[in-house]
Amino acid sequence: QVIESGCVGRKMATPIGVAEEREISLDAEALKKVRASFRCGYNTRDAIIYALGIGCDAQRYVNELDTRFAVFPTYPLALFHKGEAAEVQSFPQPSVKRFLQATRTLGLPMIDAEVDIQTLAALPTGGGTFVMSTALVGASQKGPGVIFRERTEMRDARNQALVCRIESAFFCLGAKLATPTIGPRPPKP
Repeated sequence: QVIESGCVGRKMATPIGVAEEREISLDAEALKKVRASFRCGYNTRDAIIYALGIGCDAQRYVNELDTRFAVFPTYPLALFHKGEAAEVQSFPQPSVKRFLQATRTLGLPMIDAEVDIQTLAALPTGGGTFVMSTALVGASQKGPGVIFRERTEMRDARNQALVCRIESAFFCLGAKLATPTIGPRPPKP
């Protein structure tokens, strides 16, 4: 059985339940070099469409005329895939693709493991242009794959003001590290 990928319109070579195993040659020094930075932006319409798309019907997130109108707090996560374009983007977005290529994980199945968003300033309701800078901060072997941990900062492109920090982790099925843990150990649940 083969997975059909609707995003890119071609079949993936990985059968369901069986992942290609791929050695990831990263050490602490190489880990420091896995970084991505890209510009992204949105407008009021984008923020409203996002809120509606996640099933939100609270007027403060879907009606720009509401006196309490605000951008839904998780919207920065969508900017990883949107970039600056107003049109549909290729998947993965070019900066994300470079990040995956640097870790040799492009093409391996990935699952979001956790996300923590620390909002330091209100997301502008009128939108804006921002710079997202992501760095890989750690990796740990976990069963049949690797958990990668990354840190992202979102800054206003005009004045470099820090808008939010995103700490996230994703599980990459089939990846195999040469050493069990790279970087600081992940916190215990």
